[in-house]
Amino acid sequence: MKTFLDYGIDLEGARTGTKKIPCPRCSNTRKKCNEPCLSVNIDDGLWKCHHCDWSGSLDSRKDRDHDGELQGNIEKVYRYEDESGNLLCEVVRFPPKSFRTRRPDGNGGWIWDLKDVRRVPYLLPELINSTGPVYIAGGEKDVETLRKHDLTATTNLGGEGNWKREFNEYLKDRDVVILEDNDEKGQKHGRVVSECLHGVAKQIKIIRFSELQRNGDVTDFLSRHSLTELMQKVDSASVFQGVYSEYFGESESKLDPKGSSLGPDDQGVTQSQILINLAFDCEFFHDDNGDGFVTFPQGKHRETSRIRSKTFKRWLTGKFYLNLGKPPQAQAMTDALGVFECKAKYEGEVINVAVRIGEKDGNINLDLGNENWEAIEIDRNGWKVLREPPIPFIRPRGMLPLPTPVRGGNLKDLTKFLNLEEKDWPLVAGYLIASMKPTGPYPILILQGEQGSAKSTFARLIRRIIDPNSSPLRTIPRNERDLMIAAQNGWILNFDNLSGLRKELADAFCRLSTGGGFSTRELYSDGEETLFNSQRPLILNGIDDIAVRGDLKDRAFIINLPVISEEKRRPESEVLEEFEQFLPSIIGALLDAVVCALKNLASVQLNSLPRMADTAKWVTAAEESLGWSSGTFMKVYGANRVEANRVGLEFDLVAQAIFNLKVETSWSWEGTYSELLGQLNEKQSDSVTKNKFWPKTASALSQQIRRQAVTLRSAGIEVRTLTRTADKRPVLITKTEQLTVTPVIDVTEGNNPK
Repeated sequence: MKTFLDYGIDLEGARTGTKKIPCPRCSNTRKKCNEPCLSVNIDDGLWKCHHCDWSGSLDSRKDRDHDGELQGNIEKVYRYEDESGNLLCEVVRFPPKSFRTRRPDGNGGWIWDLKDVRRVPYLLPELINSTGPVYIAGGEKDVETLRKHDLTATTNLGGEGNWKREFNEYLKDRDVVILEDNDEKGQKHGRVVSECLHGVAKQIKIIRFSELQRNGDVTDFLSRHSLTELMQKVDSASVFQGVYSEYFGESESKLDPKGSSLGPDDQGVTQSQILINLAFDCEFFHDDNGDGFVTFPQGKHRETSRIRSKTFKRWLTGKFYLNLGKPPQAQAMTDALGVFECKAKYEGEVINVAVRIGEKDGNINLDLGNENWEAIEIDRNGWKVLREPPIPFIRPRGMLPLPTPVRGGNLKDLTKFLNLEEKDWPLVAGYLIASMKPTGPYPILILQGEQGSAKSTFARLIRRIIDPNSSPLRTIPRNERDLMIAAQNGWILNFDNLSGLRKELADAFCRLSTGGGFSTRELYSDGEETLFNSQRPLILNGIDDIAVRGDLKDRAFIINLPVISEEKRRPESEVLEEFEQFLPSIIGALLDAVVCALKNLASVQLNSLPRMADTAKWVTAAEESLGWSSGTFMKVYGANRVEANRVGLEFDLVAQAIFNLKVETSWSWEGTYSELLGQLNEKQSDSVTKNKFWPKTASALSQQIRRQAVTLRSAGIEVRTLTRTADKRPVLITKTEQLTVTPVIDVTEGNNPK
């Protein structure tokens, strides 16, 4: 069924009850064009104009005018065509001055709405094939007038104020002259088009026909004056510099987008309404969680932020001050932001924003973070810098810019600045390549080494390549909520100098690596939840063995940094200075590797899939660009996992005790978890069984065994829970086919998890 908007009836967000608004058919013909005369019953889908008697119903297939009568009364038809001249829709004028739009139905008839119709400038084929200045008028009639004088002209569908940003590409580097009608809508048209085209068009001038009667336009002007006089007005006009309010004199400039005076003597216009009007060229939308965002013009580019962010508040306050010379009241700002959030939620599209890295149509976008809001677009054919990224990026506080990448570099140049053994380089390169994926799972890079092994510098440089931040290293978060907030405000999370890792935080790191949501009560609300659902690459560094828990270890690339001798030690400032010189080419080489991964991913076949299978396939797909032989990464990754499992077995009391039981029972044992715990307790000293990490119940034992299942399997032990019988659920411990870890047999009192 059709909607009110299909008939040109804009209810301004009203969803129920009755509303009185200006009639879209007759208001333009009356002096008091803003006077409400159309009564709309929203619930019943009915309307009637008390001035021109137009009435209609959403329940009928067509409004109360009959198609035959409309065809007979048509005064003029304006065709909107695409680049190739194919008809998209028509604007139909009826006497005395009313308009309707229609689109072809494919069978020689018409559908009187614009559903799914692509919006283009009027006379697009002529515009594309023309040279010289382009005149943008307020309506199709004025464009036709200008064409009679051999001028290139265009306008937009829907009247003043409806210029679309996607029209800009057709006016790039062109001289543009904007012709305002002599009324509030005309000035809104001038503001919207000029500020939208600033930085795109070569030069912009705005012509105002203040000598004409109210509502006068360029057609009226040329009916009384010559083309030469119009050209004289154009020649004498100044060039637009980007701020509409500064273009005309002080007495003319302080007009809101709807033409109302913004001065203190304004009749009934509140500051909140003024703020709402000033956001006429903003785009409001929401993400999957319903959170509101706004994209707004800033100089020659557009920026995106949360609606209630300080960034958007400052922008809106600045616009208000430029027009009124004073700041808005706090309550007015609060009210306006509330309206914007409603517009984002109920009128805006669902668009998910990105922080540093995002994806659009299978291509990866990397936000460079620079003042021009440029991004790198990567596809299977290469990478390039974009001035206007296809996805909205937000920039949390602390985000720093990346240098513009340079082609022809070598990713291995990075090893000049890292304290790293040669055998571990594929893991570092693999981590960087994996961190460029727009979606996870992501590996956790764990850096371990004694004091002075440059762990923090290592971690800082890795983050600098993809996601530089003014605070590149963070202390361990207090809880999962703080961790998830950090994930919303950065791409790579880098935690420094870890000493011991709580179970709850280790679990949170695992969820952040491979996916999992977190919810908590929203602050200052009555029970509403705040949802966090992120996947992020992580870097953890510390002196101790960090990944002793099986689930964390399975997601990690663990690198033990060698000792740096006094002879090889360099001042950090010297390392960082030289690193910055290589950084553009290192980033370029990383982008080349991602291009290679996109190109080869579909053809990668692994003989066996490890825990981080997606990462393994992705990095393997990039091996060609790094000059590695096929299978290099999987070989190094496999050896790293074997070593990690050995350490995990060595540090886990239960795993060591089960291994001793395996030796004593000739590779097989069957019973319940309660019986297993009792037998294990008999073999341990009091200091072990009283240790806080030793399980005290059968349930706790089963949980620990499940966590260390991979570690135990690598040591030749398979633990399986069998089908429950009438009164018990037995567990079976057997020998596996292959032993990949040689464990430490003796269980000592010092082997406690860190």
